[in-house]
Amino acid sequence: MSLINREIVDFKVQAYVNNDFKEVTKQDVLGKWSVFFFYPADFTFVCPTELEDLANKYEDFKKIGCEIYSVSCDTHFVHKAWHDVSKTIQKLQYPMLADPTAVLARGFDVLIEEDGLAERGSFIVNPQGKIVAYEVIAGNVGRNAEELFRRVQASQFVAEHGDQVCPAKWQPGAETLKPSLDLVGGPMEAHARLYDVIIVGAGPAGLSAAIYAARAKYRVLVLEKSKIGGQITITSEIVNYPGVEMAGGKELTAHMRTQAERFGAAFAIAEGLDMKL
Repeated sequence: MSLINREIVDFKVQAYVNNDFKEVTKQDVLGKWSVFFFYPADFTFVCPTELEDLANKYEDFKKIGCEIYSVSCDTHFVHKAWHDVSKTIQKLQYPMLADPTAVLARGFDVLIEEDGLAERGSFIVNPQGKIVAYEVIAGNVGRNAEELFRRVQASQFVAEHGDQVCPAKWQPGAETLKPSLDLVGGPMEAHARLYDVIIVGAGPAGLSAAIYAARAKYRVLVLEKSKIGGQITITSEIVNYPGVEMAGGKELTAHMRTQAERFGAAFAIAEGLDMKL
């Protein structure tokens, strides 16, 4: 049975974090994005490589409002002992949840009953406490924090933009799809990449053009080589821009992009190298 959209189990466990023990409950998880990162056991082989990989990406997770919880069926005392003797585990800044009674491992359906260990499972949980993405793989294969991070970003995007979906290898700023009949029954790429208007440059002028063209029901793609908004994003105060009395550069960029996307415009971080008419 699928775990997608299943609400996580109610729990109260001990954690080892920042050289101290801390109680973590379901209430601590609600209201923000979270990743539950199950692994078989402390003092093993593949597990520290994964936990270190995740530690190296932890600041990026925090920047997008996502907390990391590593989980094994060890006690919090064992977590501390591993931390004390391992330079790799000393890099971890996220909470290491202790699950000796397997309340979490059973709740996420990753417990290996005969061994008393957890499978290697990664679960993305939304602020409502529901699982929106997960994977469970063999214990002898390690995972990739970069791909897990991308999945969290994609999950956050579709949660905010309910009428859009993210294609394979999607990255923030890249083109998304809007499910419709014209994407059914044929090569998706051929339909998805057919545009009436392609705007090169996502500064204020490009964003304004995208808003007007998309509002007029044209299929619009906005290409930007580096950063949506361009130089305006480093401007702290903009006064009397059409329709906006006062705003910061980043705020104005976000507002204009959101408006363009609501009218159906797509965005991509890309460079136009050639054009054939």
